[in-house]
Amino acid sequence: MPEVIIVDEIGTAAEALACRSIAQRGVMLIATAHGQQLENILKNPTLSDLAIVPSKGLELKL
Repeated sequence: MPEVIIVDEIGTAAEALACRSIAQRGVMLIATAHGQQLENILKNPTLSDLAIVPSKGLELKL
């Protein structure tokens, strides 16, 4: 099993579901998601439950 998976631009519900599955298996996930502002990503129901916002930027929950 890989230790890290990198995903460029999570945008669809299927991609978000795959990322949730990866993270739930203990694999480190590094991913991007595009939006005009951080608030756009946090208000997006497909992405919002994946994101946490520490003081230095956006990271995905692991």
